[in-house]
Amino acid sequence: MGKIRHRRKTPATARGTQDQVPRERWQHGDETLVEPAEAAGSRRVVVLTQDALDRYYRRGQLAPAADENRRLYDAGARLRRDFHRAGLTPDVVARYSDLVSGGSIQGFLAVREDSYRAWRAAIQAVGPVAADEVVAVCCQGAPVGKGARMEILRRGLAVLAKHYGY
Repeated sequence: MGKIRHRRKTPATARGTQDQVPRERWQHGDETLVEPAEAAGSRRVVVLTQDALDRYYRRGQLAPAADENRRLYDAGARLRRDFHRAGLTPDVVARYSDLVSGGSIQGFLAVREDSYRAWRAAIQAVGPVAADEVVAVCCQGAPVGKGARMEILRRGLAVLAKHYGY
C-alpha cells in the first residue's frame, strides 16, 4: 500500500482577511491599484482593467503625449463600440424580447447594420497592414506585446483617429 497523505489544515487567522486576495488573482492582469486597508500590515488590491486597449491607455503606451494618447484611445473605443453594436461578439441571450424591448426589431436591425457598415469602413481605412493589431486590441481585448506590433497598432490607431475625425 502507498502512503496516506493528509491535508494540512491552516487556521483561519493564517489564511488572511477579506482585504487580501489569493495568489491566483495576481495573474489576471498587471494593472492594479493598491490602497491602504484598515488593518495594519494589509493592502487592498483592485484590478482596474482587463482589456488591452484600456491598459495601454492607462500606461500611456499608445502615445507619449497625453492628448495624443487620449485621441488614439477614443478612436479605439469608438471602433470597439461599433464592433459590439454590430453584433460581432459571441453573445448568449436568454430572451430576445429583453434585447429589443425599447423599440421595434426593424430599429434594432437598422442600428446593427449601420454599426456594421461603420466598423467595416473603419477597418478598410486602417488598411490590411494594421487591421489585425487594431481588431485584436480594440475589439477582442487581446494584447499585442511590445516592439513592431505595438508600433503597427499606434499607426493603425492614428489612421483610425483621422478617419473618425479626432
